[in-house]
Amino acid sequence: MSLKNRKRLHLSCGIVLSVLLTVTGVLLILSCVGIYRQGSSPFTRESVGAALSRIAVPGCLTLLGIVTTAVLRALFPPEEAALRADPHGEMALSRLKRKGTTPEAEALAHRRRVLRILNVMASVIATVGSLIYLLNAQNYPDGAAYNNVVIACALWTVLWFGFAFIVGLAADYACRVLIKQEMRLLRETTEKAPAPVCACPLRQWLKRHERPVMLAVRCSLLVGAAVLIVFGILHGGMADVLGKAINICTECIGLG
Repeated sequence: MSLKNRKRLHLSCGIVLSVLLTVTGVLLILSCVGIYRQGSSPFTRESVGAALSRIAVPGCLTLLGIVTTAVLRALFPPEEAALRADPHGEMALSRLKRKGTTPEAEALAHRRRVLRILNVMASVIATVGSLIYLLNAQNYPDGAAYNNVVIACALWTVLWFGFAFIVGLAADYACRVLIKQEMRLLRETTEKAPAPVCACPLRQWLKRHERPVMLAVRCSLLVGAAVLIVFGILHGGMADVLGKAINICTECIGLG
């Protein structure tokens, strides 16, 4: 089979399998919701069996699609895309260090090691702080509403690991900046070649600050999502959803 036809075959199988997985997942979710709305303790062997029998055909087609795709990938393996090395990563930095180093570059490497140690310390502190709260039996009083207990545990854990996550983002950004500075110093020392200058100032600025801009956009999206989640928890918007989810899990465990 030619390479072009092989690509078309894998693309077609991927599209069909994605559609089957989506349809099966939606039907499974609708079945669970329909069973849950039947009343108190609705998850019985009969109701679950009836719901699964209604989605048996798309489920079997999905399994058949998975097996067929696996067989086709084994018979006609897809072309593996060549991996591109990160021009600002540590592998490129290690290649430059083989040509020689400078005291300024060693000082930047020492700062990167210090930042990584601080990142590890923040993760350890967050883990210990979360475990101190989660393993304290006084935080689980008898007769307390499990919704409130779970929300309190989630908030405490999110606060600690949110702190570690922010420290990790800052340390990773700082390490990337230091790697770029170290590589620039090593290139100036070993190559002595002027860097090409882009004609457009805006394009030059975007090319030079591409990673910081993308990191800022991603951080803003993560912070916005975290704020919305915490807002929903604190104002009771997620209490009903969380209670129903715990009820479903409890009934599924009891049924099993």
